[in-house]
This record gives sequence, structure tokens and C-alpha cells, in this order.
Amino acid sequence: MENTIAPISSRPRRALRGQGITLRLLYYLFYSSGVSLSSFFSVYLLQIGLSGLQIGALSGIGPAVTLVSQPLWGVVADLRGRRRTLLLTMLISAALLLGYAWPAGFWFLFAWAILYNLFSSPVSPLIDSLVLDHLDDEPGTSFGQVRLWGAVGWAVSALLVGKAIARRDIRLIFPFSAAFMLLGAAVVWRGTRDSGKRTALGRAWHGAGALLRIRPLVMFLVLIVLLQLGAAGIWSFFAIYMTQIGAPSPVIGLAITVRGLSELPLYLASAWLIRRFGSRRTLPFTFFVFATRTFLYSVIRNPALAVVVEASHGLSFSLLLVSAVDYVHQHVPREWRATGQSLYTAAFFGAGSIIGNAWAGFLYDRIGVQAMYRLNSGILLVVALAALVALGRGAVKPQMNADERG
Repeated sequence: MENTIAPISSRPRRALRGQGITLRLLYYLFYSSGVSLSSFFSVYLLQIGLSGLQIGALSGIGPAVTLVSQPLWGVVADLRGRRRTLLLTMLISAALLLGYAWPAGFWFLFAWAILYNLFSSPVSPLIDSLVLDHLDDEPGTSFGQVRLWGAVGWAVSALLVGKAIARRDIRLIFPFSAAFMLLGAAVVWRGTRDSGKRTALGRAWHGAGALLRIRPLVMFLVLIVLLQLGAAGIWSFFAIYMTQIGAPSPVIGLAITVRGLSELPLYLASAWLIRRFGSRRTLPFTFFVFATRTFLYSVIRNPALAVVVEASHGLSFSLLLVSAVDYVHQHVPREWRATGQSLYTAAFFGAGSIIGNAWAGFLYDRIGVQAMYRLNSGILLVVALAALVALGRGAVKPQMNADERG
């Protein structure tokens, strides 16, 4: 009689495939939650009477809280386990999302944003760490192949939420975002496992002082902060810009869907692009695309054309991310690469985002959204030219080991 029981060796492979599907679904739901909140949050804040500077300040709270809390959450994850920490933070984040619907004024929202970001900030790196542990056991799969499902969730959910809130209460974005987060928590609870490996989140800044003596790295970090000075307003004020040129919420959702879809080919082709051109060339290129993108916002008043511009998101933001990771990788000694990536994250998503959002809010109050984009496009052009000169001089990979830099 034919044996119908699968060989024991095939069971771990099936378990790995199942875990891989679960993690793809987790990315999909997490980024669906994120886009449900971020796509229309600035419009909601404008509707309840906040100024541009106040909107910029609220947009900068997330990066600021992340800078402070990331090492602390790393310690918690070390002590309690990553899976348990992820589940806890996702459940609390889902509950806190609903609190935004109470329009109690700027200072309430300021305090609530600190509380929400305190618990939501570790979710993304904890998911990433679970995925990277999984990929250690499944070497045939790349991180990009799993991560692109986050872009799919972003694209699909932006369109669905935009249509769902059309001519309805904009505060529906909060229960939508909370529902996706809760579904993600359910996936973590039912479908993931903790590998038992210790996370590096709590030790992210080890060796940072020594790395700041590597000149090419420092130049790159300065440039990436200056880039955010002009680019942060792309995300924090885009929905306001679209509203002011006459786009209804479904069209705004469509634009953000196009933005998400533009990431997919870049994630798939990024490795080839970096091998072919090198990050020293692709980084300045992305800066020029950012400058062009913001200039187009400043002159376009047709929502359909603005939707088309969002197709440049992949060539600007997505290519920037993979190029930046590669550049840091090439300039940092092997034993401190995690610290180097933490410095880049702190510069771009932390300090740069805080400064850029405050600057965008300041300009919005004084000159309006399209003039703000026009001025920022000039800043980005100057930064792009500086990057072309500074990053194009050649890569000098450090040869000293950690002990020699003591």
C-alpha cells in the first residue's frame, strides 16, 4: 500500500512555507494600517482647525519618539521575547488609534501622538526581525520578496479606504487603521513563532561614536538630513495639496495606490540597479528625482496629473532606501554594520523627518502648499548637486577593525 504520510524531512519545509505566507500577510496588514492613517491624517488635522506648523509638529512626533524609545523597546524584546512584545504593542496601538477621533485640540493630539507612537514605533523593526530570522532558515528567499507585500497592502488599502470615506466622516480612517492592526495582531498570535534569537534593537547604538569618524559616512548622513528638509513635506502635506487642487478622497487614495505600486518593480530590480550603477550613482539620481517631483507638485493643479507624478515614488523613495542601505554597508566595518544602519535610520527617519516636517509646516502657514513645494524643490536641487559631487568621489571602505578604532 502506498505510504500517504509525508516524510519527516518535508514537514519543516512545509512549516517554513507556511511561516513565509504568514509573514507576507503580516506585512500586508501592517502597511494597510499605516496607509489608512497616514493618507488622510493631515486633512483631518486641517479640518479640525490646526495650523500648518501644528500639523508639521504632529508629523514629527513619530520620528522623535522612535529615536528615544527604540533602544528601550530593544531591551524589553530581549527580556520578554520579540513575538510577545510585538503582539502587545500591536494590540495597544490598535486601541490608541481610536483616540485620535476625539478632536480635543492640538495639545491633546500632541500628547496622544506621543503615547501612540511610543507603542507603535517598535512594530516595524520587530516584524523585520521576525522576517530576517525566517530568512536565515529559508536562504532561497530575499527580504525584498517578503517586504514587497507591504507595498501591495499599502497600494490596495489606500484605494479602498479612499473610496470608503468618500462623502463620509473622515474619522473613519481611525477604525480602519485599528482594524488592520488588530488583524495583524491576530496573525502574530496564531501564525508566528519566536526563534529565541536575541534582537539587536537594544544594542543598536554600539560603536556609533567611532563610526562618526568615517568621513564618507558623515557626509552621507548630513546629505540625507538635508534631503528630508525638502522632501518631508511630500508625505505630510500631500493630501492637503491634493484637496486644495480639487481632488476628492477616492482620487487621493488612487494617487497613494499608484505610489505604492511604483515600489514593486524597484524592490524587484533594486539589486540589479545597485550592481549595475553602484549606490554612489543611484543616490544622487534619487535626489534629482525628489527635486523634480516636488517642482511638479508646485505647478500642477490638475489632480489627474498629480496622480501620474506619484509613479516617480519608486525611483525616488524606494530606490533611495535600498541605495542608502548599500552605501552604508560599503563604508562601515562588518562588526558595526547594524550600528551604521541605525545611524542612517536616525538621520533620515529621525532628525531629518523632524526638521523637514517643522520646516514644511512653517512654510505652509506663510506661503501655501504649492509655493512650499516650489521652494523645497530648489533646496532639493542644491542638495542633489552636492550629493553628486560629495558621493561621486569614490568609496573608501574602512580597513581598520574595531579594536584599532577603540
